[in-house]
Amino acid sequence: MAPGSPPRKIEIDLAGSITVQNIPQYNQGLPDPHAEEEDYAGWKPGGYCGPTSLQMLAEFHGYKLTRDQIARTSARDGEISLDKGTMHGSEYIYAWDKGTARANIPDVMKKLGFRTADLRQGEDYSRLRYMVRRSTHLLVNVKGRVKFTDEGPSYKTGGHYMVLVGMDANDNPIVNDPYPWKAEQEVPVQRIMDRESFENAWSRGGAMWLKLIP
Repeated sequence: MAPGSPPRKIEIDLAGSITVQNIPQYNQGLPDPHAEEEDYAGWKPGGYCGPTSLQMLAEFHGYKLTRDQIARTSARDGEISLDKGTMHGSEYIYAWDKGTARANIPDVMKKLGFRTADLRQGEDYSRLRYMVRRSTHLLVNVKGRVKFTDEGPSYKTGGHYMVLVGMDANDNPIVNDPYPWKAEQEVPVQRIMDRESFENAWSRGGAMWLKLIP
């Protein structure tokens, strides 16, 4: 039986910005809050944008999973392996030569207790807007230049996962981005992306979204 999910709550400010509340904010390069080892960020933190994003989504539903659990649980038998001999395996969410293998996410998350994970590709931005307004938070993937509306740093990526948690009054997406900025850079996890930048990068990333269903 799934842990109890908190009530789905959205915050709408006076400017019309909508944000799904109670979603954790984690940086993939900083220590994993659920790992037993102190100051341990995971087996391959530099490539753990997918596992860290899924960790944020899972914790919202009451599942306190480590990033290694998410990254290296077998979609076939549910066993976890951090053996370097299996790092190229095709049955895990994270593989050394592939990064996050999105096709494995639904089966792995079911092994970790979820009823299913609804994975869609080739979607459009209006669908994202609809989902957010229904207080739904989603895993998304971006590829290319990632720009934000604040004065903080941007970056370019060959593929990066983050959590869509809302939209501002101008339909710019609000995301929990696990990008591994160093702590001293003081870059927040939750930021607002430039809509045009997001749409371009999201389209190049497969125009995908994924929703966990406990």
